[in-house]
Amino acid sequence: MHMIERVTLETSLKPFKSTDDDALAATCREIFRQWQALTATAQRVAVMLWVGDGSEILEWKGDLEEEIPWASSIGFCNVQHGAFRQGWEARNPERPYMPDPPRFTYRHLQGIVALFKRIGAEEFGLSVEVGATIDPGPEFVESQFKYVRHPEIITGGERWQPGPPIAFIRAYSTLRGSDAAYAGFPDGIPEATSFGTFLGRQCQSFLPAMGFDYLWLSNGMGFSHYAWLLTGENFDGERFGCIDYAAEAERVVSFWRDLREELPDCPIEVRGTNFPMGVDIAADCICFERIYELGRPAAQPVNPPWGSRDLGMEMTAHMSRIAVLPGEQLGIRHYVNDPWFYQNPWWDFYNREPYDYYCPWVVGALRGDGSLQTPTWLELLTIDTEEGALNEDTAIEIVPHLRRAMSTVPDAPGLLTWVYPFHEYHALAREEPACIGLTLFNDLFIRAAIQNGLPLNTVLASHDFVSLVSQRPEDLRDTIIVAPVPREEWPYGDALADWIAAGGRALLYGPVASASERIRGVLNLEAEVPIENEVDVELSSADWDDELTVCDTPHIAYHNSQLSGGPMVEALRDEEDDATAVRAFLRAGQKRRVGALHRAKPEWNGGAVAWVRGSLAELPAPGSFARRDDAAPGPLDVSIWLRLLLADFGIHLRQVRHSAGSQPIALFVSRHRNGFLFTGFKPDATAALRMRFPRGVPLLTERETRIEDGLGRYHLARSFQEECRVFVDQREPTLLRCKADRWPTGKKRSLMVSGLRDAKLTVYPYAEALERDGVEFEGDTELEPRVDVAGKCIELAGVSGQISVTW
Repeated sequence: MHMIERVTLETSLKPFKSTDDDALAATCREIFRQWQALTATAQRVAVMLWVGDGSEILEWKGDLEEEIPWASSIGFCNVQHGAFRQGWEARNPERPYMPDPPRFTYRHLQGIVALFKRIGAEEFGLSVEVGATIDPGPEFVESQFKYVRHPEIITGGERWQPGPPIAFIRAYSTLRGSDAAYAGFPDGIPEATSFGTFLGRQCQSFLPAMGFDYLWLSNGMGFSHYAWLLTGENFDGERFGCIDYAAEAERVVSFWRDLREELPDCPIEVRGTNFPMGVDIAADCICFERIYELGRPAAQPVNPPWGSRDLGMEMTAHMSRIAVLPGEQLGIRHYVNDPWFYQNPWWDFYNREPYDYYCPWVVGALRGDGSLQTPTWLELLTIDTEEGALNEDTAIEIVPHLRRAMSTVPDAPGLLTWVYPFHEYHALAREEPACIGLTLFNDLFIRAAIQNGLPLNTVLASHDFVSLVSQRPEDLRDTIIVAPVPREEWPYGDALADWIAAGGRALLYGPVASASERIRGVLNLEAEVPIENEVDVELSSADWDDELTVCDTPHIAYHNSQLSGGPMVEALRDEEDDATAVRAFLRAGQKRRVGALHRAKPEWNGGAVAWVRGSLAELPAPGSFARRDDAAPGPLDVSIWLRLLLADFGIHLRQVRHSAGSQPIALFVSRHRNGFLFTGFKPDATAALRMRFPRGVPLLTERETRIEDGLGRYHLARSFQEECRVFVDQREPTLLRCKADRWPTGKKRSLMVSGLRDAKLTVYPYAEALERDGVEFEGDTELEPRVDVAGKCIELAGVSGQISVTW
């Protein structure tokens, strides 16, 4: 079993329905009992305590007998203060979570923290730490501090406009002077004290007094007060440059500087926004480099808990944030229950479908030394419901999924590895903020591609890519590099060109106008007169698409230059070049530009490059709750071309869907113990996959497939994770089956493959079995296995009937 460093159980105070000492202890005991099977996978355990929204910190005066403000209601709080745009309160009106909720004092809170630590250690053998929380919004508890006494720190809602639709703390705000005494300010708050200073000094008193071990900043605190919106101070949804970029970036960083001056040693953990790093940099002027340096968060902002709404956004955000970490820990978070509203995602949003308990776990971050980093921290939001229930069925159902996901984390790069320009994006923000829209486009285009089935689940920081190409290129041998086209000044451009020329494979996306001469030469592209807005689509082949029952693929696309990194200018440099195969053109009148191509020159020693210009017609709808139906589709989403271009590398991933409006399957392919794991989600249960890889059709363990036109068809479950260790290359259409079998004494696995007709098989056993020559075959025909040492596999040719593989 793969052990992780820490498991965090998040809970509100609602399960504590009495202040009686025995009742408090019984609740702590029940929490640990229910989740024993999960805490057993970690070296230590944390309890993140959602008391309220952090008002208990802001209001702390040092008096243990004072009653604390806590989240004892269900629904939106602070409506009377204009904290929400008109109409929002009707969605979830506030009401008590139980008749006569208990009244807690700071002494009770101190006791609960101590109980978690004592009971965890004495009765369960756990090393327990407890975290405090602060949220910038108005939802969880009535806050006199934020919305009555110090509304100057707030932006948004109905009262504070312009701003987001919900009134959030602007973390870099300053407070008005006040005579009111607080623990950190016994003589009152001086005029223009920064919120970071106030919060830090309050925490420096409050956290140790209560016994808390760390502080959690929720919902974009310290990053953005537009945490749930794609817009921000620098981007209004239509244009960038809405504010002085450098000045706003400095204001955001100032919160962390002030906070850490007052709270220098306490570990801080963060939630961040709902979006990828490139969106945050462009829309909110967030400088992660300096936040990581000054704020020293213990882990990256975790994946947003939005897999049920937009899996592509969640996966893109997660990968963008783990390319470079602020410390040693890599966190992952799952949305289990919601203690504030009538929603409990495992039971309603996900309807007990576990795809979001598998998909983020197949992501790995490749480092410059060739190691692959996977999650070390797991957090569950939350283990209690809005009514304070501790539903044991929730733990019973999700823990097996989590343990399985942890036990199959990747140990090598997947099919595709995303090169993420972390430092280059920050340099662009500093040096050319007028071009910062490129970072938003680059990330949102990848989000759209993942929604359209691009199997991307490995990420690599661009500086680590440069190191690997120069020092350990063999670590990239079995993966295709996916990267935004580097601008001329970006350091990884030359490494990318070297990689392709030396036999590497790359799938690039984005504009080439600012690329170096060398990169444009590799792509055989140059900049011409721009086109934009509505453009006609011309494909090189009518079947360069998914297999649609209703052939209604749009023949127009929409290129929004503001959202797409500039206008479309890419034209072929040499139209007679035999190495270039254009897959799609885009035309406006007489102007024709290249939309997608593949290029492979003989002197590249098997190296090849594919490229998609990419377009965004509009921003994704906030939350993206609605699943597409089969209504007439709008403009073509050209992000699907990234997946279709994989066929030029021998990876055919065609989807069988009713129409262009039917939502595609999200698919991720990871590597574990030398095998392949196919993990994903089918928002449309009627969709199917037809697949072929360079070594043949993947034969999933305990599944059947029928080879048709060289591709195998699979009808998978809505949530799926399937192992593959056998690939079959044969011409005759048959029904193929891979069945797990009993294995003899001394062996670990046995697979039975049937339905073969003069087939070539490629088998991927455990790597250690290959190394000790411990793989055995039995079949209906004579077998002559050949070991491919470099490929870590065994090949067999001319196989018919049935064959067993044991190791």
